[in-house]
Amino acid sequence: MSYSVGRVADLAGVTIRTLHHYDEIGLLSPGGRSAAGYRIYKSLTWSDCNRSCSTGSLGSP
Repeated sequence: MSYSVGRVADLAGVTIRTLHHYDEIGLLSPGGRSAAGYRIYKSLTWSDCNRSCSTGSLGSP
């Protein structure tokens, strides 16, 4: 199953920009890109998302 960046943001309770920031710093990277260049998260586990999205000390944008 794959998830769009918007869906992951909704599920995690963060903004799309925050997920883009996490990708830029290598914290939570997407599994690939769609044909249009959008980030696609594959095999996303809740532990990955919870670990990354609950870390308040990272200074999300």
